[in-house]
Amino acid sequence: MCSRSPSLPPTVVGSQYHPNEREANQDQRIANGLRSGQMTSGEAARAERTQSKIDQQVHDDRVANGGKLTNQEKQQINNEQNAASKQIYNEKHNGATVTPNEVNNREANQQQRTANGLRSGQMTSGEAARTNQNQAGVAQQVHDERTANGGALTTPQKQQINGEQNATSQQIYNEKHNSSTHTPNGSAGTSSGSSGVPGGSNYHPNEREANQDQRIANGLRSGQMTSGEAARAESTQSKIDQQVHDDRVANGGKLNGQEKQQINNEQNAASRQIYNEKHNGATVTPNEVNNREANQQQRTANGLRSGQTTSGEAARTNQNQANVAQQVHDERVANGGALTAQQKQQANKAENKNSRQIYKEKHNRVTAKPAHK
Repeated sequence: MCSRSPSLPPTVVGSQYHPNEREANQDQRIANGLRSGQMTSGEAARAERTQSKIDQQVHDDRVANGGKLTNQEKQQINNEQNAASKQIYNEKHNGATVTPNEVNNREANQQQRTANGLRSGQMTSGEAARTNQNQAGVAQQVHDERTANGGALTTPQKQQINGEQNATSQQIYNEKHNSSTHTPNGSAGTSSGSSGVPGGSNYHPNEREANQDQRIANGLRSGQMTSGEAARAESTQSKIDQQVHDDRVANGGKLNGQEKQQINNEQNAASRQIYNEKHNGATVTPNEVNNREANQQQRTANGLRSGQTTSGEAARTNQNQANVAQQVHDERVANGGALTAQQKQQANKAENKNSRQIYKEKHNRVTAKPAHK
């Protein structure tokens, strides 16, 4: 099968171009490449450095222009991101791969957090520039040490990398929770966390749904969530997704204030459920089956954010993922914690079917307003 070059966005048209969303998407692609093994740490380091430079340029241009970008600056940033997009594509498709591992997963999670911060408005371009540069430094160190050590890291090297990632993690947290924020792509909306009351048009259920799916995906990748725990969390999200869909259908496509409040309360409870599942001491070594589950959750989250997936479609994909995750859990329990080759094959077939479903849901004619709008 011939590989296709990445599609590039159209020419920038005034306020329709949102640099922070583009930055977030690039960080997301780097994270996905690290998780899948398509990108090595060295490749990620190069891509992160490129993003850091573009982030800094966006920041500097905004500072020099009273917080905004001119159309000419937007066009320049778009051209640079187009080149960066081709770079990421080439790094992911050049044949240099690595077996997914805990070190790369940690790198990917940091990139994911930066992407989420940009999308939510908790991180500015200047803050993203710093976190991307720091991640590039750590990724380059991992690459150099693996190269010097025949492809592997020693235990002391892993400990050192973990210490540096802990410091980077604290930095990301501080950047996201200081008083410096940016309105996500010119919208007035904010994303609720585990608490917060919907404020009319400022509450976006699809963004909240996407964030929960993202947290489940991260839990699966890190090993903090087992397949059984993911199955429960996905089933909960499926029910909430369906409720959002049904309320919208009954109300001409919108949610009233009372319905938003009810959905928010249910998502707060779901948020606590996800937290408890991730911190109850039940863990699993990250593995290819859980990574596949996580990737499907990620795709659903991305579809909700972009508007390609509606709440009703997300309800179906979440329920299907819950069914597969429960099957994996049950078979592991019956088999002493492991899956046989035949069971892995069966789970893979089920995920292939789900993958096709997610693709169809995202590419049919049914769309929703992007979650961040």
